[in-house]
Amino acid sequence: MPKESYSLRIYSLQFISRWSLGLALLWLPCCRQLPPAASAKAPSILLVVVDTLRADRVGHAETPAPHLGRWADGAAVFANAEATAPFTMPSIASLMTGLYPDRTGVIAHTAGAGLRIPQGWTLAEAAKAAGLATGAVVANPWLSRPASGFSRGFDVFIGNRDGAGLPKHSDARLVTDTAISLLKQWQDQRFFLWVHYFDPHMPYRPPAGNAAAVGAPIEVTRVIEDFARPDHDLTRLYSGSNYDREELAATRRLYDGEVNYVDEQFERLLQEIETSGRAQDTIVVVVSDHGESLGEHGLFFAHDFTVYEELTHVVLMLRGPSVAPGRREEPVSLIDVSPTLCRLLGLRCHAATDGSDLLTESGSSAELTRTVFAAGTPLRERGARFAGLQVPGTDGRWSMVRRGDHKLVEIPTPTGSRFELYNLRSDPLELNNRLSDDQQSQPAQELRALLDNWHAEMSRSRPAMPQPDAAATEEDNRTLRSLGYLE
Repeated sequence: MPKESYSLRIYSLQFISRWSLGLALLWLPCCRQLPPAASAKAPSILLVVVDTLRADRVGHAETPAPHLGRWADGAAVFANAEATAPFTMPSIASLMTGLYPDRTGVIAHTAGAGLRIPQGWTLAEAAKAAGLATGAVVANPWLSRPASGFSRGFDVFIGNRDGAGLPKHSDARLVTDTAISLLKQWQDQRFFLWVHYFDPHMPYRPPAGNAAAVGAPIEVTRVIEDFARPDHDLTRLYSGSNYDREELAATRRLYDGEVNYVDEQFERLLQEIETSGRAQDTIVVVVSDHGESLGEHGLFFAHDFTVYEELTHVVLMLRGPSVAPGRREEPVSLIDVSPTLCRLLGLRCHAATDGSDLLTESGSSAELTRTVFAAGTPLRERGARFAGLQVPGTDGRWSMVRRGDHKLVEIPTPTGSRFELYNLRSDPLELNNRLSDDQQSQPAQELRALLDNWHAEMSRSRPAMPQPDAAATEEDNRTLRSLGYLE
């Protein structure tokens, strides 16, 4: 059976484990350096990440995000973008490095988890080395942990950990206010600014006006109340048990209210770019780290566990100088953002990357059959359980491979993996598992081989994980519990 390279732009397939080669061999220009005469007009980057934003909430007539929809009319919109994981830390690791999560050491939300790659490998570190002002306003407390490593390369990193920077549970307005204050300080500087909104994550508590805008109740539902209880039963909540149809529907509308709130604040952020005169030299990137299951495939108001499209299909849009607007249909991945921004900013980035430049290669026949991968969370020793997650360790993660319209899902069980095959063009909701009819079909066999090879490569390149100290473990467990990852 023919092998495929997974579209990996890798100089060495085992580069993570070959530290003895030294950073000098790996710190090579993956992107063209801009000539000195062009540096004054080189762009800045505003990277807007909306946590837990489903792709189907942007860009249609009934969208709860009208500002994003109108802005997208002038953007390059990647309609088939896939996350590398259905939860935050691995996806953000891919976004900031261009690597699959296993290569970075970030594969789970566990105490002490963080980037395990050499200094200088993140997008922010490359931007800082090029002289850009670098800043981040991050409302996700898990990303704000010092151990996570996501503050690397930022001159200013404003998280919401332990009362430093943003208060805990900061909402979109405060995030926007803080981001605008940084932009005002950088009037004469090129910048790389990461703004991370957290509002669409559980628990959904949108402001009253945004709730009303999407027909959501002003008061929280019993689902939200139960999530906030100190003795909450997340396993039962995630299964949708004990809630009637209207309670579930109202909770979905509260989710849309949170999306509407972020959309409103995104418009404020754009207005600052416009009024400051920076619109002509700023590329704005809007992306989500993963989606949210709102009842599809038996999972309610959660992510993490499965790799169906409601969780892996993400928003990915770029707009600004040198970015041609239009809708792109080829499958792409979050690993593609870093190499794209490296070229646009003229940065010197590490040469080893799993991603492709979104803007120079999109639309080619090779890219239309691009192969991308994702893997879910490992089974937790304690905390919320999902019946479909049964095998401990990294080998027990759900995973998927997508090539063109075909997607294969692998679900490990104690008696061996089972597989599901979908055609996303004819079955975008993944309701019809074609594998029962196509066990020996060419797509099924080819995708199975690709996924097996990808797992083997990820296992070889996964760095060792150090043991966290006791104090960090307890602090991280408190964060996990507040976000609904532990009971």
